[in-house]
Amino acid sequence: MHNSIKPVDSNISMTNGSDNKKWLIPCKCLLPVSSQRGSSLIEAMVSLLILGVGLLGVLSLQANGLNSGQRAMFTTEASFLAQDMASRILAYGSRSSNNNAGAMSGQYDNVTTVDAGQMIDCTAGCSSEETIFFDQNQWANAFNDATQTSLPSGQGEVLWDDDTSTYTIRIRWDQDRVGAIGLGCSGDRSSDLTCFDLRVSLQ
Repeated sequence: MHNSIKPVDSNISMTNGSDNKKWLIPCKCLLPVSSQRGSSLIEAMVSLLILGVGLLGVLSLQANGLNSGQRAMFTTEASFLAQDMASRILAYGSRSSNNNAGAMSGQYDNVTTVDAGQMIDCTAGCSSEETIFFDQNQWANAFNDATQTSLPSGQGEVLWDDDTSTYTIRIRWDQDRVGAIGLGCSGDRSSDLTCFDLRVSLQ
C-alpha cells in the first residue's frame, strides 16, 4: 500500500555549465502526507491537556471562593447571635437598682443553648431568675430557627470571669459539616467545632 502524497512549494537549483551560474526554478514537489498525521494528533492531545489543566484551575478557584463565602456567612451569623445574648445581659443589668449589679455577679455564667429547659412566659413579668431562663430559651430558639441562622450543629455558651468582670459569649458550629463535636476550639475543623468569641466587659 502506497503512502499518499501532497504537493508543496519548493525550488530546484540548476547550474549553467558554461558560466557556472545557478538558477532557481520554482516547482511543485511531492511529499508523503502520512508523516503529518502523527504530528497533528499530538498537537490535538497537547491542546486537550492544556484545556483540562485550565478547567481544573478554574474549578479549584470556584470551590475556594465558595468556601470563603460560606465561612464569612457563618462568622457573620455567629456575630449576630453573640450580640443578641450580649444585649440581653446588658438589659438585665440595666433593670437592676444598682447598675449592672445582677449581671456583674455572674448570673449568666454557664448559660447554654444545649440544655435550655422549658419555655417561660414572661408576658405578665418575670423574676430575675426567670428572666435569665427566658433569655436562655429565646437564645436557644434562635439557633434552631432556620430563618435566623444556618449554622450547622450551632450552639452557644456564656462564660463569666470574676477576676476581670467579663463575659465571654462563645458560638460554636461545624464549619465543614464533617461531624466535628470537639469543644476545644483548637482550629482543627476535622475534630473541633469552629469557635467565635465575643467578650463583654462590665467594668
